[in-house]
Amino acid sequence: MPSATDRPALAQSPAGHGRLVWGLLIILALIWGSSFILMKRGLFHEGRPVLNGWQMASARLLIAWLALIPWALRHIGQLQRHWLPLLGTGLLGNGIPAFLYAMAQTRINSSLSGMLNSLTPLFTLVVGLAVFGTRVRAVQVAGVLVGLAGAIGLVALDARTGTFTWSPFAILPIIGTFCYGCSANIVKH
Repeated sequence: MPSATDRPALAQSPAGHGRLVWGLLIILALIWGSSFILMKRGLFHEGRPVLNGWQMASARLLIAWLALIPWALRHIGQLQRHWLPLLGTGLLGNGIPAFLYAMAQTRINSSLSGMLNSLTPLFTLVVGLAVFGTRVRAVQVAGVLVGLAGAIGLVALDARTGTFTWSPFAILPIIGTFCYGCSANIVKH
């Protein structure tokens, strides 16, 4: 474990720590938010299909696998010891959602898909309570309920007409966020 003197000076000062946290948050938001747009770009070009959902998801998983192979080889001993939670996290945090989101985006907007992703904290909370016995604070419940109300509005209302509508393909990202909630709890516990 590195000592305090081994860490960069930026991370040691309170102001520097705040800038680092905000910088990382912005980078994460750009990467995570752009993934929905990039999926749509891979699925369609000028309105015509390029890849189907299975191909898009497979390509994303292959690229991630290639990027992580050096790390996996370096830590092969830990992989052998912790294979079951890693398998669960891999399937629920990456594998299954990749296919669900790619299939959904063949029929719904990438913005809706990205916004439905906001249900992840709800499912993390529910799975944590139901399966892992996680303790919850009232502020967490309030935040999750606000997110749930927004997600219901996104799924139920047509943005163009303001009327109630329903797309069964909106269920796929919701199932994906449930998988993310399970994965987050596996990682935590």
